[in-house]
Amino acid sequence: MTDDSNLTPGGEMNDASTIVDCPVSGEQATEHPTTGDYREYDCPTCGRFRISRTVLALAPDNPETLKAALETAKRAAPGEIPFISNIVSG
Repeated sequence: MTDDSNLTPGGEMNDASTIVDCPVSGEQATEHPTTGDYREYDCPTCGRFRISRTVLALAPDNPETLKAALETAKRAAPGEIPFISNIVSG
């Protein structure tokens, strides 16, 4: 299932990025439009990354867990946009 909220009525991508707080660092970051079940951010501290909407719902106020998950995602896919698709809490 895709998220059509960033598509124009004609089905084209709406490329309007917005400035938001990074869910990992809390700094101002750019959120890029997506068509999947994730959000994509470009943060001056974290870099560009993707995070599933499920993870955002499960850990909205737990930046340390998200930071650890981002580091894991960066190691898992060097050279690609890191994708936080799950979190492990201990």
